[in-house]
Amino acid sequence: MAVGIIGCGKIFDTYAKGLARFPERVRIARIADVDVSRAEEAATRAGIERWGSPAELLADPELTIVISLTPPVVHAEVTTAAFAAGKHVYTEKPLAATTAEAAPLLDLARAAGRLLGSAPDTFLGSGGQTARAVVDSGELGEVIGFTLVGSHSRAELWHPDPTFLFSPGGGPLLDVGPYFITQLVHLLGPVARVMGRTRIGAAQRQVTAPDRLVDVIDVTVPTHATAVLELASGAMGTYLHSFDVWNHRHPHIEIYGSLGTLTVPHPNWFGGDVEVQLNAETAARVVEPVSPPIPGEGMGRSSFRGYGVLDLIGAIGGAPHRTGATLAYHTLEVLEAIQRSSDSGSSVEIQSQVERPAQLTAPELAALTVER
Repeated sequence: MAVGIIGCGKIFDTYAKGLARFPERVRIARIADVDVSRAEEAATRAGIERWGSPAELLADPELTIVISLTPPVVHAEVTTAAFAAGKHVYTEKPLAATTAEAAPLLDLARAAGRLLGSAPDTFLGSGGQTARAVVDSGELGEVIGFTLVGSHSRAELWHPDPTFLFSPGGGPLLDVGPYFITQLVHLLGPVARVMGRTRIGAAQRQVTAPDRLVDVIDVTVPTHATAVLELASGAMGTYLHSFDVWNHRHPHIEIYGSLGTLTVPHPNWFGGDVEVQLNAETAARVVEPVSPPIPGEGMGRSSFRGYGVLDLIGAIGGAPHRTGATLAYHTLEVLEAIQRSSDSGSSVEIQSQVERPAQLTAPELAALTVER
């Protein structure tokens, strides 16, 4: 299936690398950027023949899917334009900068007869799928609680211009939060109620990346957030996410059942060890993964991307759409509700409803991890 990518920034090479592993299913036929010279440079690196402006890409009749790797503040604009051009869309997270911008996109997709998918897709990796198998097995008993802890991505050290992370549409909640909430919903189901508090840590950030384009960033969104989340299942837990916490020793995700504890890898990774310690056991054990590591990436931290695009391609053909817009919208509503709760001083009821994404079947897992 021919796809086009709009946005040739930091994450572009990771998508190009990931999608290149599946030449029998997907081909990047054209790329575009508002800075056409950046598109040309990216095309040269990735060996893509056609590049140019977003308008030229949207007008290309060969393309079935548009992948939007643009900044969050223009996600809704790019998705709307792609639907108008008759394309299916897969967008980087979040679905849009706000739920007010995101809600019309679901209606537009239905009206256009097109599918809308959204990152993150990391829960489709071995770590998330292995953890889901443990939860569904009943080994933990009744799930009572959980903790989610996300710290700084240290973007000042490696990103040439992380200004967007400290501006509207960014912050720890909208930047990395989608990984945590998506994994939570995938494992335990939707969120029903939120109580949260947020604040700004440092008012300015020094950028020290070797190839930096800016030196100082004025912070205009909260960079430290904490919340209590109540799930529709009745399980309750805490969520801490902060650009002011550079180091911690907490597990990224832990789930507490009546019979034991499940430790889950960072939700931005496709792999990593999943551990279980039952109440009657004296030590944790590593769970046998349901699929092998991504070739060339290993079982731990992975910079791979592309499963979500393959998921959308499958959904176009009638398969379950695991990274669909309803999940992404619910995730965005939960993250936005943390700030709303902080502003109002009261709990916020989550209005959207979503089912847990279907687990990947054994053949699907095998197809995703085949050596190339």
